[in-house]
Amino acid sequence: MGKDISTLTNAYQTIKDELIKLRQAQKVLDDEEAALNARKQLLHKLPIPIDDVKTLINAYIDNSGKDFLKDPEWTKQIRLFLYPNRQSDVFPKKNLPMNYLEATSIIKDGLTNENINIFGEVPKIFLPYHDNFIAANKAAMFFFGDAIKAKIAEQFDALGLEHEGKDRQEVGAPIAERAIEIESIDNRIQVIIVERGDLARQVKELTNLTNL
Repeated sequence: MGKDISTLTNAYQTIKDELIKLRQAQKVLDDEEAALNARKQLLHKLPIPIDDVKTLINAYIDNSGKDFLKDPEWTKQIRLFLYPNRQSDVFPKKNLPMNYLEATSIIKDGLTNENINIFGEVPKIFLPYHDNFIAANKAAMFFFGDAIKAKIAEQFDALGLEHEGKDRQEVGAPIAERAIEIESIDNRIQVIIVERGDLARQVKELTNLTNL
């Protein structure tokens, strides 16, 4: 009988020791994840290098140009050359396509008053919203983006732009390098989540055995 009690006591102690180890392992994972998240937040917040500022400007120009292509008003203005909004008694309907006589008249004479009536308005294929700066800015980026990027690249260094004061010492790694490290951190955190879930399962099973 005494031997059985001793065996049970030893088993109980073994389980308790194993639970301690598991909970310690959980804490190690928790601490690692906290450190990784802190590092990730730092990577997010550190200033970008000057070379990345140049890349950022180019991306802004490219994306603004792409946004312009999505502008339904620009499509509407281009469509006038296919389906004009005629202002004429001869063509009371607005759903008839551009015909030969109208096209050759526009090609030959440009926007005479009579030809403007073909369109129903002056087509604004460059600045659909001539009174809207944001829209005009996107149009400029679309039509002249490469020239703007080249001109900025030519003049950027001469502008003498740099980080100020303590910001100079806090400039982080380039965006591309940070992206790689952040991806590595995210991958490790996913592994930690799986490992912690496995530890939690083991802790629960052993706890149920001991009612601890």
